[in-house]
Amino acid sequence: MDDQAGEKIGLITRRQMEILRLRKSGLSLGEIAASLGTTRQNISILERRAYTKIQQAAETIAAIQESGVAVSVTIKGGTHLLDALKNVIAAADRSRIRLKGNMVDLLSWLRNVLGSKIVSGTLTEDCTVIILESGRCILGPD
Repeated sequence: MDDQAGEKIGLITRRQMEILRLRKSGLSLGEIAASLGTTRQNISILERRAYTKIQQAAETIAAIQESGVAVSVTIKGGTHLLDALKNVIAAADRSRIRLKGNMVDLLSWLRNVLGSKIVSGTLTEDCTVIILESGRCILGPD
């Protein structure tokens, strides 16, 4: 196992992220175990723990939304990225939340978190942006 495998990406480790990507690509637990030099059981445990952490994160975000501590903005597929940014800023303004960063920072953040969901400057599918009272934005669960 390499030194970076235990490094975290949010709540899950790089190794767990790697396993999830390999599973999504269609590899079996046994195939992943063989390629990573470990056991099928270990891969199964790591995968299960990753999905548990992802579920907990989704439940936390839902609780924050329901409690009123944050504002949700749903941006429809087909919306241009600049209009999406305007929607986020307008929602923050309506809720009297001062966003962290300037428009360039927020646009850059949207591009980074939405990545493959943007084609020619337009969202290809719906997404939810959650604006916390601190002014920080996070991408909501799909």
